[in-house]
Amino acid sequence: MKEQLSQEIKEQYKVHYVWINSNNDVPEGCLCSVPLHYLDHVYKNAIKYPSALFTVWVDKSMIDLRSDFFVMSHGYLAAPNNVEFRNLRDIQAISDLAFFNEDCSDDIYQGRKSNIWGRVDLARLYVLEQALNDEPDFYHLYVDFDIIDINIYDPKMYRALATEGIFIGQDPNGRIENGYMCVGKGHGQTYLSTTLIPDTVVHVTEYECNGWVSLVNTFNEPWFDTESLSGQRQEASGYVLPVPDCYKNWGLN
Repeated sequence: MKEQLSQEIKEQYKVHYVWINSNNDVPEGCLCSVPLHYLDHVYKNAIKYPSALFTVWVDKSMIDLRSDFFVMSHGYLAAPNNVEFRNLRDIQAISDLAFFNEDCSDDIYQGRKSNIWGRVDLARLYVLEQALNDEPDFYHLYVDFDIIDINIYDPKMYRALATEGIFIGQDPNGRIENGYMCVGKGHGQTYLSTTLIPDTVVHVTEYECNGWVSLVNTFNEPWFDTESLSGQRQEASGYVLPVPDCYKNWGLN
């Protein structure tokens, strides 16, 4: 018989998504700078996993008023009751770091290479840290928009979280990825705040790398048996969520 999680365990998960634009301009040829089909995918997972609260974190300082209106209206019409939107700038660590204020629309910003991917990678860690500080008795999952099934009712994932406080997603080749990271109090929270975040700050702000480098460099240090703390969640590298024709035809995205 397939192992099942209790309803009590299923209610211990909070799911977080992050969207940051490279600047507050709308790309030419579209009405909304946030891909609405990404949000559709959030709603599909929220419907599939109704016991979890889903939070979409948007950097409001990098979004124009029209795009914000489209996002909020789209959510009002389509989002299930377990989805909420929050402003990334409500997190003090993000609002205080000048790195998050750079214009990443060009390759070079004030004499240095712009790093939108580093910004997004660091923001997800601050989201998890803030969420754990606010609600330490829950398991907090960051997930990329293009994860097809977030699979939070996976018994292997729960065992990893219950024992070590962390679970990391893999791609189909078994490589760990930072597009799916779930943490809880204990070892996972300690690793996040004292190792992964400081290392990521250095890599993205000084070395102009992305945050995946820091995860790969540090994950094996506290845990040698990483196979029991990870599992396939992500599609192969290069996968892109298809855009529905209606969004393209209407010029939304």
